[in-house]
Amino acid sequence: CGFLIMDQKGNIINSINRETGLNDDDVADFFIDKSDHLWVSLNYGFSRVETPSSFSYFNRDSGIKGGISSIIRHNNILYIATTQGVFYLSPQSLFTSSDKCAKSESFLPVKGIATNCNTFFSINGDLLISTIEGIYKIEGFQARLISDIRLETFYQSTTDKSLVYLAKYDGVSAIKYQGSKWEDLGNFENFDFHIRTLAEDEMGNLWMGTNYNGVFVAPYSEFFNPEATITQYKNSHGLPKDHRWIDVYSTSMGVLFSTQKGIYRFDPMAMTFYPDTTLGLNFQD
Repeated sequence: CGFLIMDQKGNIINSINRETGLNDDDVADFFIDKSDHLWVSLNYGFSRVETPSSFSYFNRDSGIKGGISSIIRHNNILYIATTQGVFYLSPQSLFTSSDKCAKSESFLPVKGIATNCNTFFSINGDLLISTIEGIYKIEGFQARLISDIRLETFYQSTTDKSLVYLAKYDGVSAIKYQGSKWEDLGNFENFDFHIRTLAEDEMGNLWMGTNYNGVFVAPYSEFFNPEATITQYKNSHGLPKDHRWIDVYSTSMGVLFSTQKGIYRFDPMAMTFYPDTTLGLNFQD
């Protein structure tokens, strides 16, 4: 059964066992070294347990099924989206009446959704998830399909919080929250590329990452402009050759461009991309 960690009042804080990474559930003894590290003697070897820890580890033994695509905490519930649906971290007690041993925290499936999921999006108190079947709304532990629009992801504008961009398999559209309902603002005209990710830079320009078509950018406009002049960067302006996909991310240090050949930034003055060295990683080799 492993062992339990409790507070001074006897409340169970955590259960440590094989499901959470312990080598063996048969515990013989404990030892705390000079650095306050907890060592556990087991029937099969020994383990060092980092406690207390800011991190928790979960895997397929924790109830997770499929490849993870997105994670969010909404209304104090931790959700994960995978290729097989949406799961939530169960707040269930560590003991049940039929158990002899304490249970570890585990993920349970959200009912009503069992499809390939992409990205969570939380806006105006609602939790949405884009999937290959359309958009689902998640309420607690239940999901329902609210739109059959197939999306890769959502992106809430940083310059207008009521404006949301929708990255679709055939372009980009926008919706705006007016009063108490959403208004469809239409699509970028003559633009039907499969968009993976979206990000705004500090000037309000909208960047769009794709699978094999490089990266696009639409200039800032006070309002969504379906007729915007969109510029494409593919194999020029400093981008590496054979980069394949490009994903774009908004960060506190500006927009980052993730490629198979490394992470890049864009210099608007020189109109060129250059390798980013913030992470200290070299992908060139």
